[in-house]
Amino acid sequence: MRRPKHPIANDGASGRRPPFGTQLRRLAVVRDAVPPEGPADHVRNALQVLAGHESAHPAVWQFSPELRSVEALLFKALFQIEGAR
Repeated sequence: MRRPKHPIANDGASGRRPPFGTQLRRLAVVRDAVPPEGPADHVRNALQVLAGHESAHPAVWQFSPELRSVEALLFKALFQIEGAR
């Protein structure tokens, strides 16, 4: 069986690289694919992260009252942002 002169792609298994100047893939930058997020969306994302953390680590929430106060501050900020619209 003949071995190819140059590897087809750098798959990591062979440890060899393709010849200099060979372009394997091209990345495309997509702009404006999603609508921009406002401050209220960022606060909602933070609340979702906290909710996921609470369900995954309930013991941490039992011994960290600061997390409850952060959650309350985020809700307060969200209501103020939504009320300003």
